[in-house]
Amino acid sequence: KRANGAEDHESTFLFDRKQYADHTDAEHIKLTGKQGEDHSLTIFNEIGQFKRLKTVTIIGVKLEDSSLTNLFQCTSIHSLQLSNCQLASLPRSLGNLKDLEILDLSHNNLTTLPA
Repeated sequence: KRANGAEDHESTFLFDRKQYADHTDAEHIKLTGKQGEDHSLTIFNEIGQFKRLKTVTIIGVKLEDSSLTNLFQCTSIHSLQLSNCQLASLPRSLGNLKDLEILDLSHNNLTTLPA
């Protein structure tokens, strides 16, 4: 547990579209793939219901453009870490994150960022 009493757990509900509705009040999402294993994740359109989401940390999990577009509907995100996610590009919808203060895109294959 964190100092404020919030649980710090892996967000396994992201793998089951039906469970999204039970977690729409989540403020933090953390998902870490195990090194040496090939994980991929589809983030569904329902993620847009997460109106309180502040921090997203996804490390070592492959993300597709459609998952990023869906994630970037969550305009309340302040901190976004997408490290080692095999990203080659980012959708223009990254610009939706008007409250974004911290962006970590380390260990990806990015050559440009959207204008």
